Amino acid sequence: MRKPALAPWILIGTLTFGGVAKAGCCDDAWSCIAAVATAGISCQVQGLIDTVKALNDTVSSLFNDLKTRSNDIINDARHAVEQATTDIKGLREKAISDLKDASAKAHAIASPRLVAVATAAKAMPLNTAVNTRAAASSGAVTKAAIPVQANKVTLAQGAIPAAPAAADPDAMKSALSQADKYIADSNEKSALLGNDCSNAERQALSAVARHIALANKIALDTALEPLKLLGDSLLDLITHPERIFDPSAQIEADLRRISNEIPAMLDRIGDEVSKEATTTLEQARGPVQQLQDQAAAATNILDAMQKLVNTKAQSDLEALNRLVPTVSKQGVTGLHGVMLAPGIAGRHELLASAVAKLQVSKMPVIAKHRATVSNIVSQWAHVKSQANTRIALEANAPVKANSGLQQLLGKGSKDDLDKRKQQLLEEAKRRFARDPKTLQKVQEYIQTHAT
Repeated sequence: MRKPALAPWILIGTLTFGGVAKAGCCDDAWSCIAAVATAGISCQVQGLIDTVKALNDTVSSLFNDLKTRSNDIINDARHAVEQATTDIKGLREKAISDLKDASAKAHAIASPRLVAVATAAKAMPLNTAVNTRAAASSGAVTKAAIPVQANKVTLAQGAIPAAPAAADPDAMKSALSQADKYIADSNEKSALLGNDCSNAERQALSAVARHIALANKIALDTALEPLKLLGDSLLDLITHPERIFDPSAQIEADLRRISNEIPAMLDRIGDEVSKEATTTLEQARGPVQQLQDQAAAATNILDAMQKLVNTKAQSDLEALNRLVPTVSKQGVTGLHGVMLAPGIAGRHELLASAVAKLQVSKMPVIAKHRATVSNIVSQWAHVKSQANTRIALEANAPVKANSGLQQLLGKGSKDDLDKRKQQLLEEAKRRFARDPKTLQKVQEYIQTHAT
């Protein structure tokens, strides 16, 4: 009669909560006899036993994991700190490298020789030079045929808009020099910010090493004891399925303890490893963000310098001046006295992602155990719901049960039938030994219907 244990999510589909469930265990002579004799209670008990077995397997698995693999939590917490530290170090090193590269390029652009070449257009107005080149390259007219009217060159093919106003060479030279000095200053002071960050990184890793021994000493007894007691209670229900309909209050007490204490214990172990390290790495957040901002500003300013050198336009000169912080612009002063460029920020989301790895409650091993605890509570709620669900037999179940009983009896003389009837009563004792109520009903059914 006993079916193989089914997974709890399969059982959920075979019974309905708080209503009438269709009995589906009338699939052989003995199970059908029991279902009819108990008005479906035997089917209900069978489904409950299967669910309790699955629940007990879950409890046993969690018990063994916590008892033998608690170091997984410690290792995951340590790895989270190490990974976050590595990510922060990578962001720090990239920002410093970007600043160094930008400083070298800015200095090359602002060097006296290159600036002299770039500003050589001082002897020839920008409008005239550009218009002459445009007309000559068209091949349609000669230089003498190009009339200049109201800042517009008129060609046979149509009108060409006037070139942008040229930047004053001296102002251009000064702007490039200021931009070069700003980037060089940011690059020079990046070493101080880098030291702040690297010190925090080293301290974080040192903190992890100090706290691992303490984390190993955190006792698991508060979690293991209620799990063991719950497992013992579930085994008792499997052995005495009639008690499922009136379970011990101890099960509810153990479930409350498990729900409250296991997640807290998991967090405590993870926090012991990572809490001080997390606080230390938080101290690196400010310097790293500023390094990212300085690198982003240097890159933007470098691009603006190059554009100004290429175009020598007044608009690009003004754009460069807007990017370079000055006291008169009331720029924000960052750590170590570095003036931050207004409106430019690095990719802070990368830093936020690195720090987020330190959230203990989201570590995979802790999330897994939390989910197991929730599953245990959910499965027990399902057991209670099944116990309160009224079973409705299939319409032809009585006919199938009676037919099955007659097949078990077979044919013969009255003495032969009485002998086989007694054999069936003994077989019932063996089959339903763990369910006295079902056994009594089945024996009564055999006594009444065996003819």
